[in-house]
Amino acid sequence: MDKKEVVKRIEMAKRKHVLDCAKHKWMGSEFYLRMKYFTRLNVFKGSNVCFNPETLEATSYDWWFFVKKINGKLVFNDYRYSNSTRRHQRNVQSLLNQLGIKINLYVNQRESLSSGIKVSHLYEDLFRMEIHNANPKTRKKWDKTSFNSVKKNIKIAHSLGAKFDKTLQKELRDSMIKEEAQRVEKLRQDRLFVKNALQNEDLFDVA
Repeated sequence: MDKKEVVKRIEMAKRKHVLDCAKHKWMGSEFYLRMKYFTRLNVFKGSNVCFNPETLEATSYDWWFFVKKINGKLVFNDYRYSNSTRRHQRNVQSLLNQLGIKINLYVNQRESLSSGIKVSHLYEDLFRMEIHNANPKTRKKWDKTSFNSVKKNIKIAHSLGAKFDKTLQKELRDSMIKEEAQRVEKLRQDRLFVKNALQNEDLFDVA
């Protein structure tokens, strides 16, 4: 996105703000960009955060890429690296909304997007939902729409070069099933302990 297009989008955002103010009767609400635009450099900058509208890349502390175009798709890394980085992410996300720039895929990975996309967290979400729904005691189940949304993101991530083969998927699923079984067993043991403790207390009171 060149300077001319950036300026055009800023003006469009201003006009939209004026119309929204009139529609909702917001009084004294001034328009402001979430990050300052430096025309000569054609970049938006804040405190230790930068967004380049030409490359569509955003960095926190000049090295951790959390917005990047990969194989023609705009990817946003929503991992909470730190409180300050979380603030950077929110500012850039608001700025993208103001400029009408659409995110194609959200990921949640500790690694910078400069090293590519990791898809394991998406499989964790999918398997967690499957394990949750498989529990007969679970009242509120994940619906089909939620499953399809995660599966769609997994498909997009693979199309952008993310790798996570069947063997790794099975290892992750088995590990999560084992962890869930341990969690349920510990919960059962804790409840049994409390029950026995209350029974012993009742016997002591009677005596």
